[in-house]
Amino acid sequence: MRPAVIDFSKAMERKLVVNDHKGGWDERHCSVGYLEDRLIQELGEYFKNRDVTELPDIANFCMMIYMRNTGRGDDYLK
Repeated sequence: MRPAVIDFSKAMERKLVVNDHKGGWDERHCSVGYLEDRLIQELGEYFKNRDVTELPDIANFCMMIYMRNTGRGDDYLK
Protein backbone atom coordinates (compact mmCIF):
# COMPACT_ATOMS: atom_id res chain seq x y z
CA MET A 1 0.00 0.00 0.00
CA ARG A 2 1.21 3.52 -0.75
CA PRO A 3 2.68 5.44 2.21
CA ALA A 4 0.35 8.41 1.65
CA VAL A 5 -2.71 6.13 1.76
CA ILE A 6 -1.45 4.49 4.95
CA ASP A 7 -0.81 7.84 6.64
CA PHE A 8 -4.18 9.26 5.62
CA SER A 9 -6.06 6.12 6.64
CA LYS A 10 -4.41 6.34 10.07
CA ALA A 11 -5.70 9.91 10.38
CA MET A 12 -9.17 8.67 9.41
CA GLU A 13 -9.02 5.92 12.03
CA ARG A 14 -7.95 8.39 14.75
CA LYS A 15 -11.00 10.54 13.94
CA LEU A 16 -13.28 7.50 14.03
CA VAL A 17 -11.93 6.39 17.41
CA VAL A 18 -12.47 9.86 18.90
CA ASN A 19 -16.09 9.74 17.73
CA ASP A 20 -16.89 6.12 18.66
CA HIS A 21 -19.06 7.34 21.54
CA LYS A 22 -21.54 8.80 19.02
CA GLY A 23 -22.72 5.38 17.87
CA GLY A 24 -22.47 3.63 14.55
CA TRP A 25 -23.17 4.60 10.99
CA ASP A 26 -25.36 1.65 10.08
CA GLU A 27 -29.08 1.83 9.23
CA ARG A 28 -30.07 1.55 12.90
CA HIS A 29 -28.15 4.70 13.80
CA CYS A 30 -28.55 7.01 10.81
CA SER A 31 -29.76 7.31 7.25
CA VAL A 32 -27.60 7.76 4.18
CA GLY A 33 -29.22 11.18 3.85
CA TYR A 34 -27.92 12.11 7.30
CA LEU A 35 -24.42 11.01 6.30
CA GLU A 36 -24.67 13.09 3.12
CA ASP A 37 -25.78 16.13 5.11
CA ARG A 38 -22.86 15.66 7.52
CA LEU A 39 -20.48 15.37 4.56
CA ILE A 40 -21.72 18.72 3.25
CA GLN A 41 -21.27 20.26 6.71
CA GLU A 42 -17.72 18.94 6.97
CA LEU A 43 -16.92 20.27 3.49
CA GLY A 44 -18.23 23.66 4.57
CA GLU A 45 -16.02 23.62 7.66
CA TYR A 46 -13.00 22.81 5.54
CA PHE A 47 -13.66 25.49 2.93
CA LYS A 48 -14.46 28.11 5.58
CA ASN A 49 -11.12 27.76 7.34
CA ARG A 50 -9.00 25.62 5.00
CA ASP A 51 -8.35 23.46 8.07
CA VAL A 52 -6.71 20.27 6.84
CA THR A 53 -7.71 18.46 10.04
CA GLU A 54 -11.24 18.36 8.57
CA LEU A 55 -10.11 16.26 5.60
CA PRO A 56 -10.08 12.89 7.45
CA ASP A 57 -13.63 13.65 8.64
CA ILE A 58 -14.66 14.32 5.04
CA ALA A 59 -13.02 11.09 3.93
CA ASN A 60 -14.74 9.15 6.72
CA PHE A 61 -18.17 10.37 5.65
CA CYS A 62 -17.32 9.48 2.03
CA MET A 63 -16.28 6.01 3.21
CA MET A 64 -19.47 5.55 5.23
CA ILE A 65 -21.67 6.63 2.30
CA TYR A 66 -19.73 4.39 -0.07
CA MET A 67 -20.04 1.37 2.20
CA ARG A 68 -23.76 1.93 2.79
CA ASN A 69 -24.47 2.39 -0.92
CA THR A 70 -22.55 -0.73 -1.88
CA GLY A 71 -24.48 -2.75 0.68
CA ARG A 72 -21.35 -3.61 2.64
CA GLY A 73 -21.61 -1.13 5.51
CA ASP A 74 -22.60 -3.69 8.14
CA ASP A 75 -19.64 -5.88 7.24
CA TYR A 76 -17.26 -3.28 8.62
CA LEU A 77 -18.97 -2.09 11.76
CA LYS A 78 -17.41 -2.85 15.10
